[in-house]
Amino acid sequence: MGFDLGHTISSLSKLALRTKRRLDNNRSKNNESSFQIICQEFNNNKLIKKYEGYTQNKNFKVGLNGRTVYIYDHEENELAKFQDVPYMYRGKFIPNTNILVVKSTSGWLLFYDLDKLELMKKIKFSNMGSQDENFDITYDGKYLYNIEAPKTSTRTQLTKYDLKTLKPITTSFHNMDKIFLKYVEIYNDSIYLFGFVRNDEGVKDYNFIGLYKEVEEKAGIQGLKKLNEELSNRINQYKVCEDYGFTQKSLKYRNLEKIEDLEIITLKDAYNSIVTKRKLNEKVNLEEKEFFNWLDEILSKKLPDDIKAINFNLYEDVDNKWSIELVGTSTFDENSSDWACSEIYTTRETPYILVKKSDWKTIEKIFTSFLKNYLDVGKHSNVLKKYCGIGIGFVDGDLSIIYKR
Repeated sequence: MGFDLGHTISSLSKLALRTKRRLDNNRSKNNESSFQIICQEFNNNKLIKKYEGYTQNKNFKVGLNGRTVYIYDHEENELAKFQDVPYMYRGKFIPNTNILVVKSTSGWLLFYDLDKLELMKKIKFSNMGSQDENFDITYDGKYLYNIEAPKTSTRTQLTKYDLKTLKPITTSFHNMDKIFLKYVEIYNDSIYLFGFVRNDEGVKDYNFIGLYKEVEEKAGIQGLKKLNEELSNRINQYKVCEDYGFTQKSLKYRNLEKIEDLEIITLKDAYNSIVTKRKLNEKVNLEEKEFFNWLDEILSKKLPDDIKAINFNLYEDVDNKWSIELVGTSTFDENSSDWACSEIYTTRETPYILVKKSDWKTIEKIFTSFLKNYLDVGKHSNVLKKYCGIGIGFVDGDLSIIYKR
């Protein structure tokens, strides 16, 4: 193995590192990208083909058909059904719990404890119909953000709920006639909003995307970006399907025959593409996007202060799976590649896994390209660039230096 910029790491050191990894980490091989999992579910899950809306966690599967919410175990045995309000099509689980949140277009939020198979609480947030806008939940499971139209269908607000008390705590945009909200999307600590702005005559002027910021008792949109109709329509198509759990019916209503035909454009990706002036391609590279998401999550957290350099270890696994981990090292020496074995931090428990039938040379080129692109436009590229050097290579092969400070 070798690259023009390669710096050879001894095979013995790398093989020892690989052995250490296998001994230290009895991790599952099932950590494929989230959308790959969705595609697998879509093609094998009868409930996704049956219901208007769908969601699941590790313990339960849920089908939503308007009047009824059906609860199943993972073998798809029906456990219970609820008929508390009409027009229940969208549901989400509070992270790391078996509490299901359902939003009805008739203006209700419902909270179900699936361990007890009972309704915990229902909140009437509007007497208006057509509450089609979405909601999202923070990763830590503490808060829910719901887009509501409580008094008139032409004016929306964003309400934040405390999921411990199941009560609203703040409301934003309720006095703003010009801003109409459609989607809220939470990614790590960032909250993205999508909607449109009206002109002085009250007519839609342009679509927008922006970051929602809360500072003490004040809240608003930071970095609002105008969107053209073409990009807005592409975002809307994806977000609607996502909102309903990527069901067959949600795709059919948008003239899509199969899940693989759906173009993935999250609010985060669209916003970042505008901010970085990077073109959002017609066919997005899903693998690179999932890699970026994996790296974003790692770099959004504080890494040890004594890290001097970063190396990305590549592994050939089984069943056409290839994994990559980030390693922080205590030293860096471009003339002696053994620095990559001086580990003081790793993501060994949570690697990114690429499923692809290919050879090691191609895989190495793919991951190298991902990293170079991330260094150019990645959300936290500045974090990586503060280190003395960045390397990449298979653990039983050679190392390439792709960045030096």
